[in-house]
Amino acid sequence: MEPHVALLPSAGMGHLMPFLRLAAMLASRNCKFTLLTVQPTVSAAESNHLNSFFTAHPHIQRLDFHVLPLHSSNPHDDPFFLQFEAIIRSVHLLPPLLSSLYPPISALFLDIAAATCVDQLADDPSLSISYYILSTTSARFFSLLTHLPHLTLEGSCKNLQLPGLPSFSRLNIPPPLFNPENLFTTQLISNARAISKSKRELKRRQGMVVKEWVNQEEILAHPAIGGFFSHCGWNSVMEAAQRGVPMLAWTLNGDQRFNAEVVEKAGLG
Repeated sequence: MEPHVALLPSAGMGHLMPFLRLAAMLASRNCKFTLLTVQPTVSAAESNHLNSFFTAHPHIQRLDFHVLPLHSSNPHDDPFFLQFEAIIRSVHLLPPLLSSLYPPISALFLDIAAATCVDQLADDPSLSISYYILSTTSARFFSLLTHLPHLTLEGSCKNLQLPGLPSFSRLNIPPPLFNPENLFTTQLISNARAISKSKRELKRRQGMVVKEWVNQEEILAHPAIGGFFSHCGWNSVMEAAQRGVPMLAWTLNGDQRFNAEVVEKAGLG
């Protein structure tokens, strides 16, 4: 019997797109797999892109994973981080869902944001499968992630040191990590520990603003594009570098400050 694998992406286009690329690659090689889609999605962009993807690949098996609703008393909590947490808290619903697949799956690929789920899934007797974590980030940020549970961020030291890496400025650390109670921080540390253990368009004279998700790769490939003002997610960095588009970084969260430094040192922006 041919191997059957399942893919489970997390919320956000930057987390979804790598899984869709992997799914398309597996489909092109006639591999048997199922793509789990977390419901409800956070954004219309995710929902629309998933629908378009399955329309373009009708032979790919889809299985909806309905997560338990999570309500936060903090109005400043990011909806994508809340969705990450909802996935983690709904992990007990996955074994019966995965067990319903036929032929039985032999492996599950999870997004980095759900890495902490692996321990609980691995302990479930109904599943005897392998687990793989898919992460599209730089090796430098991944090193920070794995050392994060043991990293001391308090104090006035301007530079930090990780094994095997040159020292870097504490300004590159996402600000939420300095607050141990922040949802992003608790999730990142939890996932780090898990890893360690195993439409509206506004036209202007000088361009166009699109208030929804667009196909970034197609835009960057257009000859009219002379620069890319980006938050510097790793996917964006790779897509811009592949097409030789210079970048101007405006970092927000996650690995983006590290990536911006890579962009600068590589002469990409």
